[in-house]
Amino acid sequence: MGLQKIKLAAFDLDDTLLLPGGSLSKRARTAIERACQGGIEIVPASGRAFSSLPEELLQMPQIHYAITSYNKFVTKKNKLQTHPFLVV
Repeated sequence: MGLQKIKLAAFDLDDTLLLPGGSLSKRARTAIERACQGGIEIVPASGRAFSSLPEELLQMPQIHYAITSYNKFVTKKNKLQTHPFLVV
């Protein structure tokens, strides 16, 4: 499957994408940037509240949304709009 067919990629943060200190590795940052250049919407997913997501991640202009609070909300970053989210 080529990247052109993938529209969205959501990923966990803690113990998955983030280094033990809570920061992004250069490799992870590069992967996010490449995916976004390929037209893929990258969405961090976390049990955390939106306000506790790593600032380094939120500062990336490529990140527009986050799934937070144990999959209860989808938050649009630039407008801080939070929408209830139902996993089925």
